Amino acid sequence: MSLSAPKNNYTLPRLCLMVFILPLLGRSQISHDRLVNGDRILHEIVFTGQAELDKGISPAVRDMMRAFSASQHDKILLFSGNSVSQDFDPEDPVNAELLASSLHEIIKGTRNNKVYFIPGNAEWFDGKTYTVQSLRENEVFIQEIFGDNIFVPGKGCGEPRVKVISEKLAVVFIDTQWLIQGDDNDERKRSGCDVDNSAEFIVQLQDILKDHRRKHIIIAAHHPLQSKGFAGGHYKLMDHLFPFRSFSRAIMIPLPVLGSFITGIKKTIGFDQQTNNPDYRGYRAALESAIRNFSNITVIHSHENNIQVFQDDGKTFITAGGGHYADYVIGSSQSVFALGKAGYGVLRLYEASG
Repeated sequence: MSLSAPKNNYTLPRLCLMVFILPLLGRSQISHDRLVNGDRILHEIVFTGQAELDKGISPAVRDMMRAFSASQHDKILLFSGNSVSQDFDPEDPVNAELLASSLHEIIKGTRNNKVYFIPGNAEWFDGKTYTVQSLRENEVFIQEIFGDNIFVPGKGCGEPRVKVISEKLAVVFIDTQWLIQGDDNDERKRSGCDVDNSAEFIVQLQDILKDHRRKHIIIAAHHPLQSKGFAGGHYKLMDHLFPFRSFSRAIMIPLPVLGSFITGIKKTIGFDQQTNNPDYRGYRAALESAIRNFSNITVIHSHENNIQVFQDDGKTFITAGGGHYADYVIGSSQSVFALGKAGYGVLRLYEASG
């Protein structure tokens, strides 16, 4: 899938997105490469989300690791949130051992290349609600094994963090759950960070985008700005029969008729992890406001257990959340690509040959 770079008075790298899908049998690659012969690969960004590594290495993540290890290009590996499940308890020895084993396997497979973990809602979740303490416990656990500065942004802070990869590429990491918490949320205030509210976040992110306007910018996030899956309020028939499975796959209580009523409420009002919820809309408004006047941007996120691609106003939005499970997504004229399969994405940046 070839992604067009915006036109400017300076040269940005060409973009090519390849999506790798893992159906039940075998693996297929979706790639529509319209690059010019002689274009040289500058960087390769390999990414997935919803990996839930405390449940072991999934086939999708294992396949992604093999591809990452085999690549000879300058490369980055991104886990875009929910790298642990909402059920993960770092004090449970079984949970802790499984996560540690998964992380050690990733270390072995990445061979000291650039690896980053982005916080998602599961990292914030303590079993009852979203807390800075839970986020920091997960951050400490991962970094004690992997090393410092790979869990970004850290400490439950809202300020965006930028990693300059080269003169052609910068990656900006944001904690979208921090934004969804809302300006009046006590957990956000407890984080004790430089940015206190969404308005300050917008200013800081815009300053970063201005500083790197001659590069292509990858914004690495967790929550999508738009979705045709569960986060966007789209449900399959099973969700009408088992209306609570969207909260946890362990809650499979059949509620015929009443389930459709509950699902209808979720579609209309949503809960805090869905795009139509007021807190989620606040996050969307903040990020959309920050990036509105910039076109050299690709946003990578997950949150959904599927793969979706949107293009809007010169920007590309990629959801690659099939790191452990696959879930429902609908096709739409608004999306370039949508598939309810497990898998991962590979974004390649090319130096134009002419």
